[in-house]
Amino acid sequence: MSRIRVVAVEDHELMLLSLSNIINADPELEMVALGRVGEEALPLVKKYHPDILLLDQRMPQYADPSRKERFRPIPTIRMIRRICPTVRIVIHSAWADPGIVRQALAAGVNGFISKEDSQQDITQALKLVMKNSVYLSEAANSAYVRQNAVGLTQRQIEVLAAINQNPTAEYSELADDLGVSLHTFKKHLSLALARLETPNNKLAGIKYAERLGLL
Repeated sequence: MSRIRVVAVEDHELMLLSLSNIINADPELEMVALGRVGEEALPLVKKYHPDILLLDQRMPQYADPSRKERFRPIPTIRMIRRICPTVRIVIHSAWADPGIVRQALAAGVNGFISKEDSQQDITQALKLVMKNSVYLSEAANSAYVRQNAVGLTQRQIEVLAAINQNPTAEYSELADDLGVSLHTFKKHLSLALARLETPNNKLAGIKYAERLGLL
């Protein structure tokens, strides 16, 4: 029986080596190529035609150190899914932002593995996604459930996160950053605070969203 072929893209060298050792130690799996920055993901998939792409959520986009852009996982996932529809995509992350989990699932990922997962969890996850299952690590599943329980939309979370990250900025500036009008920004904020049951207390709503693990 042929082994499950894996390509991994991860910027931390020790983590990349660990993943390679874990995968190659399993008789059903084989690491066929390694990448270290986001721009390498699609070329490696097109060259090696793996069964699974294991993709770090946070890493540089470019190998050139003068180019400081960070990797944007969701557009990359959508592009790979469109160009190489048969490859399974599994996110590998040290943290599980509920918005990213939701967006990644919507974009077509097959799994979300935590960097805290054991060797057995990682290999089992890769085998499960090859059976057309979706695998979510405990942290990713908890984040996804929390967001669903509160009922916030992704845009509402982005508005709260923008205010939380830059509390002194004008709403008009934050709205521009998100690519929405000021009216739309304020509407999302109002709806988010209502769902968090803090309609008249923005700071309390943001703190509550933080405690829920949404920010």
